[in-house]
Amino acid sequence: MAAAFYVGCLLETGKGASSKKLSSLSATPSTNTTTMLHDLLAAMKGHGGGIFVWQDTKFKVNNDLGLLHPCEVAIVEEIMDVATNFKKITAFCDAHDGGGVETGDHCGGIYLSSLSAALRATATTTFHHTVLELEKKLLFDPELPLTTALVTIRPIGPILATLANLVTQIKEKQLHGCQILETVHNLIAVSVGQVKEVFSR
Repeated sequence: MAAAFYVGCLLETGKGASSKKLSSLSATPSTNTTTMLHDLLAAMKGHGGGIFVWQDTKFKVNNDLGLLHPCEVAIVEEIMDVATNFKKITAFCDAHDGGGVETGDHCGGIYLSSLSAALRATATTTFHHTVLELEKKLLFDPELPLTTALVTIRPIGPILATLANLVTQIKEKQLHGCQILETVHNLIAVSVGQVKEVFSR
């Protein structure tokens, strides 16, 4: 992005090499920017790529090619934190969709299934719509600033972080039955705003 901006300034002032050469130089950063933004969207949908890689339990930024300025890395890392939490929630939902009878240690019980349905109907749907809105903006502006992506995604960050923490707790502690119900009720008691709204449904 910075390189494309610099080349654009040179073109406007008529300094440096010929316009033809400068136009050729500016094409590469533009292509890199577009590729990076598409990779960013893919990661927000839960799919890793060349720049945003799923490692262990989170998305990490691979900047080996130096496509991102350090300031841009900080921005995309915050966005990737949101994408990581979304992937954790969807993985939980994928594992517990379908219902059935609660069987103690085994997944697939009615409590887990009900929680999964609630998460899909609220948080994940809201996030999908947010990403779709960002995708539309990218179609109209292929050079969309990263700050726009961050401002679009950031509002839903806290709720996804809370929900990801909940599903992680359920998984790690192997909660089932009334333990899940009690955990959700405790979370409702201390939650505010969108988080409280999700669990109150």
